[in-house]
Amino acid sequence: MELQAARILPHVTSGTPARSVATPTTPPRQMSKIFPIITHLKPEEWLATLSTLSLLKHYSDVPAGLRKGFHISITNYYLPHTFIPNNHFTTEAEASIIYAKFSQKVELGCLSPPYNSTTLEHLIRPFHTAPLAVVKQKLGKFHIVINHSFLKPPPSHNFTLPTPTTSMPMIPETTFINSVIDSDEFPC
Repeated sequence: MELQAARILPHVTSGTPARSVATPTTPPRQMSKIFPIITHLKPEEWLATLSTLSLLKHYSDVPAGLRKGFHISITNYYLPHTFIPNNHFTTEAEASIIYAKFSQKVELGCLSPPYNSTTLEHLIRPFHTAPLAVVKQKLGKFHIVINHSFLKPPPSHNFTLPTPTTSMPMIPETTFINSVIDSDEFPC
């Protein structure tokens, strides 16, 4: 064989003698086109581990939540309309930090892409968001906070509203999300 410049690849007429790898038999997981996020946490492994440690009776909602989403125990309330409060940015730099972080999470497949409120309301009915804020930490690091206590009540206010016995509206302009969630339902 004649020596050739490194940039010119010789023509090879036969395959390589290496054995081929079998085609995987596990089909790829189906992704929702609307909400494409799929957890990497394995519900069956959680179920087995919780059973082995005799913790399943206390945390039976974890495997189910990993399969179908977690219920945050807001019972007998409904939202009569969508409510999207403004985020709590104090500077344009804070807004940029949040936009960059969320763009990265969408690109990595960790968050669903953003939707306009009309499209999302059509898909899931009225919804209530919580404002985002940025807290500066040591060494120039930033922490993004989701303020579920927005519409902060006066200090004398009882933070948890009683669960109604019949369906009633949760007025988002006057009721903050944390006030209708019983924290005793979430021990860890």
